[in-house]
Amino acid sequence: SVQWRLVKSPRLLTIFASGALLFELSFAVAPFSGRLSPLWCAHGLAFHAGILWLQGLDFVSFWSASLLVFAFPLSSLLSADLRHAFEHEPLWLLPAALYTLLQLLTAVSLYDL
Repeated sequence: SVQWRLVKSPRLLTIFASGALLFELSFAVAPFSGRLSPLWCAHGLAFHAGILWLQGLDFVSFWSASLLVFAFPLSSLLSADLRHAFEHEPLWLLPAALYTLLQLLTAVSLYDL
């Protein structure tokens, strides 16, 4: 199995662990970088899909919605557009905003709801 081959290859595991560490450390700058944000989103989705594939832990369904926020750089989202969306389509936008805020709360507090 793939898991057994990885356990037998400490160098490959070191590369994966280093990539995971760089992924976590880049979180602070990703929302503010037009180039890094979409790459961070793609890497985050691949990272969690890899955990599901290799370990059987389903973080994909839990984190995918939050990671998709990074698909578009923060600079491209204008506050006027968000205000307009809240004014005209609050019933569609509020559940998504609430879900994203709860994901953020869970990530920051390390308390699973």
